[in-house]
Amino acid sequence: MQMNEKKMTRFLKFYMPAILWASVIFYLSHQPHLQTPNLGFRFADKLAHFGVYAILGYLIVRAVTRNRPEKIIPRNFFGSAILAVLYGASDEFHQSFIRGRACESSDLIADALGGIAAVIIFLWINKRK
Repeated sequence: MQMNEKKMTRFLKFYMPAILWASVIFYLSHQPHLQTPNLGFRFADKLAHFGVYAILGYLIVRAVTRNRPEKIIPRNFFGSAILAVLYGASDEFHQSFIRGRACESSDLIADALGGIAAVIIFLWINKRK
């Protein structure tokens, strides 16, 4: 396999899932009057935000470390968590321009907690290996 093929394969395997998931988030955020699934309790939308950004946080840290033990260092985990939080902040800002949507600090908190939780869980699981 040539070097460029290796890089493309690595990009598709590790980075593309994070990019696609971020694109899904952007698309959903751009929908006016998006309905949150009714889970039967008051803060279901915050749980949805947490889950969506937990997936993003996991995909980011997976891309950054590429499942290589030597890449599992604090700087990569901190950077992954910050990237997930910043994407959540940009998403909330983006929603402020969409009719029927709003920028909510409580959503940003749920986004941030989800992204950070996924990064911490990834670290914990990989430290145990």
